[in-house]
Amino acid sequence: MQTEKIKTKLKVGDVAIVVSGRAKGQKGEILAINKEKGLVWMKGVNQRKRFMRPSQEMPKGGELQVESPVAISNVMYFDSKAKKPTRLAYKVDANGKKVRVAKVSGKEID
Repeated sequence: MQTEKIKTKLKVGDVAIVVSGRAKGQKGEILAINKEKGLVWMKGVNQRKRFMRPSQEMPKGGELQVESPVAISNVMYFDSKAKKPTRLAYKVDANGKKVRVAKVSGKEID
């Protein structure tokens, strides 16, 4: 059984916003993307408590705040110029280089 990779124009380091689901409205930087499973991890978004057993590093054990993944279909790029979520497109600039462009404001991203 082959798994298809999900196509996305989002990249690690982009600021994105969750548009639907339990974490709706939360905004953060993308830390990791899993294209095979269609998941995205974002800094400070969809956090869960993780309880750790006592170990040499943590003699008392305790709880940690860990980011949980969000479905990539529920995440959109956040346009800082227009102050709202937007879709992305590709465009060829004057130098012949392919760049990402925000649909709402027309701002070049990279």
